[in-house]
Amino acid sequence: LVDVVDVELQEGPRRIARIVGTEPTIDLGILQLEELHQTYLPALRPLRIGDSDAARVGHWAIALGNPAGPGTTFAVGTVSSRPERQCYQEERTATLMQASLGVPAGSYGGPLMNIEGAVVGMLIPGPGADLAALVTPLRPFEFALPINLAMAIYEPLKLKGSRSSPWLGFSVLELRTARQRLASPAGGKNAPATGVYIDDV
Repeated sequence: LVDVVDVELQEGPRRIARIVGTEPTIDLGILQLEELHQTYLPALRPLRIGDSDAARVGHWAIALGNPAGPGTTFAVGTVSSRPERQCYQEERTATLMQASLGVPAGSYGGPLMNIEGAVVGMLIPGPGADLAALVTPLRPFEFALPINLAMAIYEPLKLKGSRSSPWLGFSVLELRTARQRLASPAGGKNAPATGVYIDDV
């Protein structure tokens, strides 16, 4: 892994960024822009962070990206699938949001926003992304890392500066999904009001 990367800002200037920490399993990295040679960073306006748990199937989804070249990506679609798991070690796609829109592969890492302009996810390559790119530059749907999961990992990752993925050896279901499964005839039990549902070990 590299320690620094070259970052191109919207206004055109390039800056060096130090890699603070990474989570390889979910393609998440934290960068810190550096001030070098007495040059100062321009004023950057952060995006507003939304609530990915509030996103529902059918809600508007807006993707922004900056692939190689002078152009930028703006794609509009809808949320087509919500994440079912909070544990991303097993069945990784079940931890991701899915939106019915298509963006160039170079736009991965860009924000997925709701109709109010708040970030609810980060676009990441989904299964078969490399193969799909050979067939067509745009895909009919995209995967996104829920912003709530990214922000939950951000603080400990920033403090620890880790570059490896944790492994606990079990999968956890959200209580909403666990209640649906346990309430079915195959479940035969009532889910508790609070707690954690261990789905697989």
